[in-house]
Amino acid sequence: VDKCPMAILMHGFMANKKLDPITMIADALAREGIASISFDFNGHGMKEAECIWNKTQERDAYKTKYLQEHNIPQLIIPYWQFNEIEQLVIKFLKELGLIKD
Repeated sequence: VDKCPMAILMHGFMANKKLDPITMIADALAREGIASISFDFNGHGMKEAECIWNKTQERDAYKTKYLQEHNIPQLIIPYWQFNEIEQLVIKFLKELGLIKD
């Protein structure tokens, strides 16, 4: 069985797997030979933000805790860095040693 690096892409608040920046990140990863998978959290894209804000906060905390406990690197890209996504992903992958300069 061949193995390759893979990323799990989890969208943030008020987003879904079909919107930027998820698609932009997936494209940037693919150009570097890294597979990715994305999914929608329950209710995203279908309900108002006020109904899911607390659940989103809880899920984000669980994700971060799980990744930290299992020593899995995490890259969080804030919405205000939307235009820097590709550069941030490449920098992160270089820091992990998954791609070279």
